[in-house]
Amino acid sequence: MAWYAASIVTYVKFKDGRQSTYPVYENVVLIEAGSPPEALTKAELIGRAEEGDADGSMHWEDRPAEIVFAGVRKILECQNHEDRPGDSTEISYSEFELDDHESLAKLVRGEPVKLSYEE
Repeated sequence: MAWYAASIVTYVKFKDGRQSTYPVYENVVLIEAGSPPEALTKAELIGRAEEGDADGSMHWEDRPAEIVFAGVRKILECQNHEDRPGDSTEISYSEFELDDHESLAKLVRGEPVKLSYEE
């Protein structure tokens, strides 16, 4: 069995009216599985379990809303030197391109920045 990082994507869907933006969450979860397809199946089950509207009480921007499972964006095998994840295990990574060094500095500070996401 290996350990995988699964990037599960969900989004907020309004129950009324028009929707011009989509708040999106990407949650990275740790999964133990025998293969990447098995990890994907487990990740999809986890993502579907996150769907819902908190028994009708969920609101976003004062509008009734729900969380919808969009899919699993990627499955990565954790780079590990032992049987189980531990200190310094690489769980996940992302690769993207920025236009300039100023954008890099903003990214590091946690400020909004436009980027090209590479897969």
